[in-house]
Formats: sequence, structure tokens, C-alpha cells
Amino acid sequence: VLAAKAQGRKVIVFGWENLDRKIHPVQVAARKTVLSLANAIVCGNRQGAELVRRWGFKRTVDVIPQLGVEPTVFRCNRKPKADLFTIGFVGRLVNEKGVDILLKAVRLLAERGLPFRVKICGHGPCSEQLKRLASQLGITDRTIWMGAVPHEQVPEVMRDLDVLVLPSRSVDWWSEQFGHVLIEAMAAGVAVIGSSCGAIPEVIGRKDLIFPEEDAEGLAAILSRIITEQHWREEIEEYVLSRVHRHYTQHEIARQLATVWEQVLGNRSWSRQHESAKHLSADP
Repeated sequence: VLAAKAQGRKVIVFGWENLDRKIHPVQVAARKTVLSLANAIVCGNRQGAELVRRWGFKRTVDVIPQLGVEPTVFRCNRKPKADLFTIGFVGRLVNEKGVDILLKAVRLLAERGLPFRVKICGHGPCSEQLKRLASQLGITDRTIWMGAVPHEQVPEVMRDLDVLVLPSRSVDWWSEQFGHVLIEAMAAGVAVIGSSCGAIPEVIGRKDLIFPEEDAEGLAAILSRIITEQHWREEIEEYVLSRVHRHYTQHEIARQLATVWEQVLGNRSWSRQHESAKHLSADP
């Protein structure tokens, strides 16, 4: 930032930070310097924007995720409804991702006699612990452990799901900053359910798809409805497709970023050039 300002350049900073954590005095000084010199700050979530304002930043603040999703890759291709209903999780198997909450909710669904299976895609330090929990809960026969899935295979995994669950929990040093896996599922036409952790509610945008952190019964209630009420599930599928195309494609993220750049640079011709070239790569 100092080097850019010494050359008379504009500075736009992107940040995911959504917790006001205690940091080293040197980091505090660096943050104050950046806040005093930046022309605009782009935050990946609303909590981050609120923090930036609380830290005293007075200039342009916008909320735009760092990356969107490419709909030609995560394209909608719904499977036949005769297939067994599939609940999915894709992500790291760590405590803060809350997969244990999903497993406890799955047990409640099994007790109600609902037909389904669960696919857990990911790897991490909690892998063995979670498999033991599934055994203790008596849901081993309903749970498929896929292990780590290369990102280029995630679109295929998504298209095999009926619903993706992101059951994250807040910890002292982390709260969900966005949940990119949500918009990947949405672009594939897959219903999504998330906890109230961090930015998940603002990404999903519907209260009836959000359950309180740590609440396995609340999650089970939403899953039960989405399994048993086909018309509601189809409504959700249409909703997520519409939402991701309106807010979270690579092209839309690029358009939003271009608007910020224009505001900072005072250059209104950029958007016209961008629109005339939007048939080219939409990667921001």
C-alpha cells in the first residue's frame, strides 16, 4: 500500500475478516496504515463490512465475494426423482465445519423411517472421529465416505445430491466467511441448508433454510421437510438457481468489481467496455 501510494496509485483492499480478533500491536499498526490510505475496501461478507466501519474506515466499502461460480461448469442437471434421496456435505472434516451435527440430524431422520443416504466428501483431522460417531449413532449403513474429492470432480458430485448441508459452528478464532461450496451447489440446482454461522444466512438468503448453530433437531426438521415435500423442494431448487445467477456468477462478480473500480478511478467508460466484451471470459 505504501509503495502504491508513493507512485500516486489508487488502492483497493479485499478482505474476508469477519471477527474482531486480538492481534499483535505490529499488525494493529499495519491495519491502521492500510485503513488510512486505502481508497476503497471490498469485504467478502457483511460482518466484514461492519468491522471495517467500526475500525474507522470512512470511504467506499462494498460487499462482494472474492470469487463467483462458473455456471457452465457447475451446471444444473437434475437426476431422476426415483433415485434415493441424497444428502451431501463437501468440505474439510474439521470441528468447525460441524459434520457431527449433520450426523446427529441424520440419526433423527433414520428414526423417523425416512428414505435417504448421506455422502460425506472431504478429509481432515476429524475423519476417524466422525466415522466412529456414525457407528455409535447406528447410521453407518446410510453414510458414504467419499474422502477428499479433487475440485474438478466436485461438479459431478454436486449433481448427484438432492441437498447440500453446511452445518458450520463458530469458534473463538473462526466464523464462516462465505461458504463457496454453497454457491457451487446452487449453480448445480441443488437445494442448500446451512447453519446460522457467520455469512451462511446472507449467502443462502432464506430463513427457512437456516437452522441455529449446534441444533441437530432444527436441521433434521428442515431435512425432513425437504425429503417429504417434493413441491417445496422443487421451489427451493428454482430459488437457488435464480439466486446464484443473479448474485454469484463469475460474470456478476466481475461486474460488481468493475463498478467499484470505476467509482475509485472516476472512469465511467470501463463498464461499457466490459459489457461489450462480456461474451469473452467472465473471470474477474
